[in-house]
Amino acid sequence: MRFRPWHIVDAGVYQGDWSRGASAVSPEARYTLIEPQAEMRPHLDAFCAGVADARWLPVGVAGEIGERVFTVTSPGDGRGFIYPDSYAREHGLEQRPVQLRNLDEICADRPMPEIVKLDAEGLEVEAMAGARSLIGQTELFFLEAALFDFGGRPLFHGVLDTMRRLGYEFYDITDLNRRPIDMALGMVELAFARRAGLLRDHARW
Repeated sequence: MRFRPWHIVDAGVYQGDWSRGASAVSPEARYTLIEPQAEMRPHLDAFCAGVADARWLPVGVAGEIGERVFTVTSPGDGRGFIYPDSYAREHGLEQRPVQLRNLDEICADRPMPEIVKLDAEGLEVEAMAGARSLIGQTELFFLEAALFDFGGRPLFHGVLDTMRRLGYEFYDITDLNRRPIDMALGMVELAFARRAGLLRDHARW
């Protein structure tokens, strides 16, 4: 069995580290990078210049097409769509409108992606509602999940339940993030494989 992805979507690509790792394994794949922060342009332009078929879309990902306010915080604190206006004002944080698109629309003019990574700054589960054409076709999804209620980020068991309802089973933990206050595990990146797909076609040890 060999899993050979031809199209990889990285939503919430930031500076492109995850996609650079993926391209080292799958250099022949085409890449769709999604990142609303214009400050990341030098990193993403450099990635696209070094890959045969890559594009960067300066938008956010959600369930529906539209616009939402994006709050810019320090990199260690996370950035995203879940911070209320009052929090931004209290901490002197910049807020900017960001165009939102959904995965169905983004992927409509490209081959069906075999891998989708969603780091949508709190909109991961919502983004899955806008990926109807991908469900049951995309082999592997990566989603962030919180182990504490960090004010709107999707919680671990909710993400598991959502993906199981969509026909995907928990496959691996691919990133661990500990909260600085006590070093307890706070955020994880979870991989979900299609229940009847290539990566789960047998139960051998």
